[in-house]
Amino acid sequence: MTNSFIPIQIWCEVLSKEGILQYIGDSHAPGQFRTWGVAQNNKHFGEVFQCPVGSPMNPKDKCVLWS
Repeated sequence: MTNSFIPIQIWCEVLSKEGILQYIGDSHAPGQFRTWGVAQNNKHFGEVFQCPVGSPMNPKDKCVLWS
């Protein structure tokens, strides 16, 4: 296919009591952690966006699964 569009599912954050109960039984992490966690733990993200070491988006200690 040329000029193809690959749709992705984006989960909205839910702030209601029912939404919180749904999160408890869900195997997925809440959206902010699926997004921020990837960026926060990426050394190159902090460098490219010039986030100071120790800031929320560039913590000094990062979770590295593979090196």
